[in-house]
Amino acid sequence: QQLLTQAGFLQWQRSNRRRDDERSSNGGAQVSDEANQNSSNWELVGAVICAGLYPNVVRVDEPPGGARGPPKPPKLVTRSPEGREEGVQLHPCCVSFDKTKFSTRWLVYHERVQTTAVFLRDCTPVTPYTLLLFGGNIEIQPGSPGTATVDKWIGFTCSVKVAVLFRELRASLDRLLSDKIKQPNIDIHKDGKQLVDAILQLLGSEKTAKAK
Repeated sequence: QQLLTQAGFLQWQRSNRRRDDERSSNGGAQVSDEANQNSSNWELVGAVICAGLYPNVVRVDEPPGGARGPPKPPKLVTRSPEGREEGVQLHPCCVSFDKTKFSTRWLVYHERVQTTAVFLRDCTPVTPYTLLLFGGNIEIQPGSPGTATVDKWIGFTCSVKVAVLFRELRASLDRLLSDKIKQPNIDIHKDGKQLVDAILQLLGSEKTAKAK
C-alpha cells in the first residue's frame, strides 16, 4: 500500500467510524471507495494476480482420452529461464496438488523449488483473455484462423481482428500506467475509466462464454 500510495495510485479518506479510527494504523484513514469498487470482481482479481506473477506461467496438457482406469493427472509444462520447455509438478502443499482436471489450460505460480523434481507452489488458474491483457508481448500470425502468441510461447487460436483488439487494449493500458507513473497527479479513475470498463467487460464476457 505504501508504494502504491507514493506512486499516486491509492488515495486515502478519513473514516467516519470512531472504532475503525482507533484500530487503524493509518490514523483513521481508509483506502478510497474508488480503489475498492472492483474488490469483489474475481475475474479482475485473477487478472491482477497474473500481472503480478507473470512470467511464471504453466501450461496444462491433458492426457489423451479413452484410457481405462482412474483419470491420469495432466502434464504440467513451464518454460525454463533458458527458454526450454520442461515438465514440472505441483508441490504436495499446494491446494491443487491432487487435481486431475483444471478449469483452464494455463496457471500462474508464485514459487518454484527443485528437490527430487521441479515443484511449483501457490498456483492460480488464468484465462486466455487475462494472459493477453496482462502477460507479455503479443505477436500475431495471420491465417484462417489466426494465432496470437504471448512471448513466443503462449499461443491462442483467434481471428486477426480479435488479436489486434487485444494488442491495442494492452498498449492503451501500458500508456495509461506509464503516464500515471510519470505524472502522479493524473486522476486515473477519470482518465482511464473507459479503458478499465472495456477490460472489465471483456473479462466478464469470457466468464459468460465459458458458462454457456
